[in-house]
Order: sequence, then C-alpha cells, then structure tokens
Amino acid sequence: MLFAWTAIYGDETTLDQYPSEGPPNTYLNIDRSKLVGFILYNIATKTPHVVLRLQPGQKLIYRRRHCKDVYLSQGQEKNWDIHIVGFHELRNGSNNQQLAFVFPDGRVELMDRFRADVQWFRPFTLMKEEL
Repeated sequence: MLFAWTAIYGDETTLDQYPSEGPPNTYLNIDRSKLVGFILYNIATKTPHVVLRLQPGQKLIYRRRHCKDVYLSQGQEKNWDIHIVGFHELRNGSNNQQLAFVFPDGRVELMDRFRADVQWFRPFTLMKEEL
C-alpha cells in the first residue's frame, strides 16, 4: 500500500500532501500552530488508515522511514517504507509518546515509545518544529 497524509486544522481547513493543484507539500509545510489532526490514508482507495486527533499540548510526530532489503545471493533489492504517526507531550516533566508504525502490508503496530533494540522502532531526533 502507498500512503499519503492530510493535516487538519482547527479552522476546518486542511493541507494535503498531494493537493489537486500545485506541488506536493512536505511535512515542514504543516502549520503546527493550527494543527488538530492528521490522517494517513491509502492513496489508491483514499481510505483513512490512521487518524490522529491531537489534544492541546500534544505535538505531531510523523516520519516515513525508507528501508532496503538486499538479497545479494539473488541479486535483488527490495525497497519499502514504514510510516510513523504519533505525538509526544510533556506531562509531569516527562516526555510521553504514542506512536503507530504503519507497514507496507497495512499492518499497524502501536508503541508508547521508540525502541533502540528493534530496527524499525529506533528513535530519531525531533526537528525544532516538533518541539
């Protein structure tokens, strides 16, 4: 499955990754000051796959992690993406996270934090826009 996103703003407007007119939007185009939701949807069917509704104080986390499997004995290479959708928030001085890892087959794995011991769930550095 191929996925794209739509950012939902509190004034009932949206920002699509692939608008009907103009160039594609990037993650950095999202206006976090107005953001109240985020949808990851199946491009082929336009069906929402993950819907995230943000509460005050919650900050969006989104990444597309590109993965590559190389089968040297067969001379083949397989490329695929994992989409990470979630949020982080400071609560009682602690950084709390809720994350959905969306795999190409549509499987979703939910985690309450990144995990350095599992390849797909390794943490990354938050951008200043996410803080």
